[in-house]
Amino acid sequence: MKKSLRVELICYLSVAILLIISLLSYISYQSVADELGELYDANLEKMAISMADQHRAEYLGKSVTQTAAKIKVDGEEDYLLTIINHQHELLYSSHQASFKPDLTQLGMSTQRINNKKWRVYILEKASTTFIAAQDLKLRSKTVKEVAINQIIPQLLIVPFLIMISFLIVRKTFKPMITLSENLQSRTSDYLKPFDLNNTHVEVKPIIKALNQWMTKVAALINLQKRFTADAAHELRTPITAIKLQLEAMSNSNDINEIKEILILSDASIKRTERLVNQLLTLAKVEPDALLTPTTKFNLKDCIINVVNELTSLYSAKNIDLGFEQADEAMILGVQDEIEILIKNLILNAIQHTPNDGLINISTIRKNDSITIKIEDNGLGIVADEMERVFDRFYRSENHAVIGSGLGLAIVKEIANKHDAKVLMENNTTRTGLTVSVTFKAL
Repeated sequence: MKKSLRVELICYLSVAILLIISLLSYISYQSVADELGELYDANLEKMAISMADQHRAEYLGKSVTQTAAKIKVDGEEDYLLTIINHQHELLYSSHQASFKPDLTQLGMSTQRINNKKWRVYILEKASTTFIAAQDLKLRSKTVKEVAINQIIPQLLIVPFLIMISFLIVRKTFKPMITLSENLQSRTSDYLKPFDLNNTHVEVKPIIKALNQWMTKVAALINLQKRFTADAAHELRTPITAIKLQLEAMSNSNDINEIKEILILSDASIKRTERLVNQLLTLAKVEPDALLTPTTKFNLKDCIINVVNELTSLYSAKNIDLGFEQADEAMILGVQDEIEILIKNLILNAIQHTPNDGLINISTIRKNDSITIKIEDNGLGIVADEMERVFDRFYRSENHAVIGSGLGLAIVKEIANKHDAKVLMENNTTRTGLTVSVTFKAL
């Protein structure tokens, strides 16, 4: 079953309305009961006082029956009036001769008489006791009738309140429904941001988030299109070369020629393999790739791991590679990605350093930052190419170094993911290039 905020909100509002109306009905019932109870008690007191006054004024020279006839009260409340003399003889009872309350409880009281609960007011004057009583069951019936007549209109209004709540919720959610319909009507490549003008304040954060997301998606799509086009172009060349070399091998009967073609094919295959690996690495370290948990580690350990891995490469060119400075360098990041960054920088230095050359590596801690420096004594880079070398598939025209043009692009992506700054500059005191990457230290 699909969840709906509108249905949930309407249900909650309906329950709240029912609870509030029920509470109001209960309060109304109690209020009516209290008010009518006080009114009936006041009437009982007035009847008893009235009986006493009439009895005093008219009793002399008249019979009890005549006096009783004048003070008898009829009505649906069924009040019971009784007069008893000081000898506890019944002088008058409106309709129950056997009514015998507890005469010691003067004033207002609730008593159980003849298996019924009565509200009784007892007044004693001139050795005569005047009693006004009312059956509580009959009083409760009357209270219920009055209370129900007052509560019914409140209950009848509940459906209208729920209907009004439904209309209000539907009106309130209309901007969300409009936004949803707008999104559904869009094609997959239509990522134009929504207009924030005349938008409700509560909906603006959602629309802003959508706009930011669509901007990122549009940028990523453009990046992927360019990346795919560049990758296709770069892969086409080595694949075409391999194809031509295989055709030449199939048409040749000269063993020496075939061996030469195999050597060329092997170089083309290695170049293609390196390009594919670099493309996979770049896809892995892109900002929108799956996030990898970060850990604390030492940059020096990463550098040592990479240097040991590349020993055969710099040894083949007789390059003097080692640490010039090695400060403690603990950072927070993805260790595998940082090792890829260091490996690409050292590989780039090895490729551009001549035989018998020099590569110095340093880890320098300063305040809250740690910098890796890799310095070579190659030819350096033309100033105009300093920024372009970080572009994908870009290769300097001044160097005859075979590569995919992705190494420094990968370095830039990894550095950006770790909030690190990459700086490249030509050496001032000698030939060569220095690349620095600065991280936040722990």
